[in-house]
Amino acid sequence: MIKDIFKTPLDISKLEMNPSKLIDYIYKVKDKSKGDQRSNQGGWQSNNLNHFDETFIKAVLKNVNLFAKKLELKTPLILEKVWSSINKYKDFNMPHIHPGAVISGVFYLKTPKDSGNIVFYHPLGPCFSYDWQDRRITHFNSHNSYTWAMPSEELLLYLFPSWLEHYVEPSQNKQEDRISISFNFNYKT
Repeated sequence: MIKDIFKTPLDISKLEMNPSKLIDYIYKVKDKSKGDQRSNQGGWQSNNLNHFDETFIKAVLKNVNLFAKKLELKTPLILEKVWSSINKYKDFNMPHIHPGAVISGVFYLKTPKDSGNIVFYHPLGPCFSYDWQDRRITHFNSHNSYTWAMPSEELLLYLFPSWLEHYVEPSQNKQEDRISISFNFNYKT
């Protein structure tokens, strides 16, 4: 019998909405701001968007609190920070975590073909891949994989523990931007 003693949760859902209004808003913010440099290499990331679309935030918040309840974390969680990213050809996000938050996530507004996946690292990091090298694996699964790539797909919402390291692959689309919204949720202080 195999018993999973430690698991890493990833919540995936699709939000039913028309993204065009949010996309227009993000481009307007970009036109007025040079943005912020965090994990992005190339591309543009906004500063914290203090007055973001309430309908969108409510939909995400509902999913965040349901995810937290499934994990048996205390609720409610509140939005701490929200920002957007626009990535062009070869732009990507380096490996990073979201320290100080409880649950983080990303929502994809626009993902043209070949715009790159979001990739999550196994929490054990390099020790895992060093001892269980690829040549020793017959079939990759959630027990033996060092990384797990998930598609950046329009209207997909990914929620994950803020400590889960991840990165976004370079976009290989030369014509269109990949646009996403990221956020951190925490407890009220």
